[in-house]
Amino acid sequence: MLHNGDTAFSDAVDAWCRARASGRFAALITNAPRLSKDITPQLGRFGVPRDAFDTVSTSGDVTAQLIAKQPDVPLFHFGPERDKSILEGLTNPIVDHPDAKICLLTGPQGDAIEITDIYLSVLKNMHENAVEMICANPDLVSISSGSAIG
Repeated sequence: MLHNGDTAFSDAVDAWCRARASGRFAALITNAPRLSKDITPQLGRFGVPRDAFDTVSTSGDVTAQLIAKQPDVPLFHFGPERDKSILEGLTNPIVDHPDAKICLLTGPQGDAIEITDIYLSVLKNMHENAVEMICANPDLVSISSGSAIG
């Protein structure tokens, strides 16, 4: 683990920096549901220097590529507002869940610990309408601002 949602772990950063200093290629692969262009500055805010890694690839990058293969298919975004950048460059119309053919799941609607029962009617409706769900954040437990959600 590289960070706790607020701050990078110094031992992890030191290991990455030593690997790069020894000439190794360092690729950070993360299941963050945002595009890598958004994760790189976030890592800097957490205290990870830009020279600690060569490149970043996110599950958000992969998810955007999957959705791009279904252009113009109505899409419902299920997740927090901060994850909407994953939709940049896609041509899918963004609709409410009853009209969706694809559901992009990036996480709970908010960072507070939530009870899944509040989503039951939305999920049931999507199930009944055979909406394809693509999960961009496959965590059982998510760390956000130092607290675990899961």
